[in-house]
Amino acid sequence: MRPELLSICGVYCGPCPPYASGKCKGCYGLNKAARKPCPMYVCAAERNLKTCFLCDDFPCPTHYEKGIYREGMLNFIKKNR
Repeated sequence: MRPELLSICGVYCGPCPPYASGKCKGCYGLNKAARKPCPMYVCAAERNLKTCFLCDDFPCPTHYEKGIYREGMLNFIKKNR
């Protein structure tokens, strides 16, 4: 696994065919160019973090509302931090 291919919210872009073929710029490239970037990207950028997992507040309300992980997984992470 290449850490640089880990998106802000935790998706790993390495095996993704659009990313591998160059059709997708990945999380950072897409969000830098987007008129309305992902809220997790905005938050991480404001906090100068490469990924949400490095944040002391993870999982936060944004992950519960807009994230890719199910509530049970987020609750497990929150409980076991």
